[in-house]
Amino acid sequence: MLKSHVRKDIETLSQSERDTVIRAFDYIGKLSPEDPNSFFALASYHGLPGPEGNSQKMYCPHGNVLFPTWHRAYLLRVEKALQSAPGCGHLALPYWNQTSESSLKGGLPSIFTNKSYTFASGDTINNPLYSYTMQKAVDGLKYSSTATHSKPVGHTTVRYPFSGRVASEEVAEVKSRNSSLEALPHKTITGALDENIRKWLAPGYLPGVAENYRQSLEAPSYTVFSNIASAQEWNTNNAENPQVPNVVPLELPHNSMHLAIGGFQVPGAPSVHAASQGDMGENETAAFDPIFYFHHCFIDYMFWMWQDQHGQKDHLDITPGMQGTKGADIDTPLEPFTMTDPNTGTERWMTSKDVIDTVKLGYDYAKPQWQKFNVTVREADAVNAPKLTVSGINRSKIRGSFIVSTWVKGQNGEPEKVIDIKPILSRWEVDSCENCQNYLDVRSHTQLTKFTEEEIEDMDFFALVHTREHPDGIDTIDGRPIEVELGALRGWM
Repeated sequence: MLKSHVRKDIETLSQSERDTVIRAFDYIGKLSPEDPNSFFALASYHGLPGPEGNSQKMYCPHGNVLFPTWHRAYLLRVEKALQSAPGCGHLALPYWNQTSESSLKGGLPSIFTNKSYTFASGDTINNPLYSYTMQKAVDGLKYSSTATHSKPVGHTTVRYPFSGRVASEEVAEVKSRNSSLEALPHKTITGALDENIRKWLAPGYLPGVAENYRQSLEAPSYTVFSNIASAQEWNTNNAENPQVPNVVPLELPHNSMHLAIGGFQVPGAPSVHAASQGDMGENETAAFDPIFYFHHCFIDYMFWMWQDQHGQKDHLDITPGMQGTKGADIDTPLEPFTMTDPNTGTERWMTSKDVIDTVKLGYDYAKPQWQKFNVTVREADAVNAPKLTVSGINRSKIRGSFIVSTWVKGQNGEPEKVIDIKPILSRWEVDSCENCQNYLDVRSHTQLTKFTEEEIEDMDFFALVHTREHPDGIDTIDGRPIEVELGALRGWM
């Protein structure tokens, strides 16, 4: 068994530990893109440019049961690359705690938003966690001859409120808008990003991302905890039972933070920078933003916490036959990650079995403080509430990531009110993504716990889809109206 090191909240690191993290990221960011330990090579695993010689396959699984385990193997590979930096052999990849009081009130920790970093020695360098500049061009042309999503050499990753759509037909407009933003004080830009993140984490009128993380820990099985496709099937099957709570999968708040940093605003909030299109908001390029790894380290921490809470630190139970399990089980190779087989001594693909126990992988997390998450078994009467189902959304008809928002129409002169959102981290060319074909039908489920049965009977509901092209929302997809159906009321049982 490997000697275990502890991954920590980045805001709790000592000066020396912070210096090590910065030094390691700076080191791999300067390696040749052909070096397997380089930032470019590692980021390439997640989306573009994708595996060589295969015109359909992309490594990264979303919307299936391999989502937590593949990313765990991915972070382990990144951590080992960081440890290869001189003097960084003891490094433990930290996480950005998205449920901390400082994040809820302040947004991103400043270590991600400062343009420079000063070491304990007094030396100052460009902050490698702020952005990454492409050392090679990437594009999706091998996946689709009409692909428009690309990044040229020299492109520097951006976050909200900037746009990184350098290959769009609006490129001149994008450059002009970015130039106007760059003329503003850096503090103003950082403030806009932090405000957007705060609205996503705890919007006040919706269960925010921080609450979604807590809810995900209540998922009754690994299968529905692990991904949005399996959770969607669970929620669809229970749509007519008001006494069964909706499941919130880990992938849902994961998507939210990708979209928050990548340019999407919470529907219903005042639109400020609707044209923002940051790199974190698209599957193809998300891993080229350095914050990706700290975000996903927190996702892995939440996975670790779910395992601890549900007694699955040494095994994972996958329910076969559910959506999100097609071609994916506990023995499916987590390509491109390899290991030496302990029994044969030969190199082979890692599988989900190999990454269940983090201590065997050489790292651990601090024991969860459960009181912060208030994870309890909910009583039946606390969830005896009808549900809305939004359907009619085929994501192959939508270019890029998007949000499904559910609304109640205003009554007696009151304004319309958004009551739920479902973020989808997607690709610009879904038809050319092999894994994407297993999850095209997107549905959103909302449990109406905040309304009485009498109020619900008098309400009218509708839904919108907020895309890159239509940030304010549309009510039809490819000519098909988005449907909203109300399930059985509380008297169902």
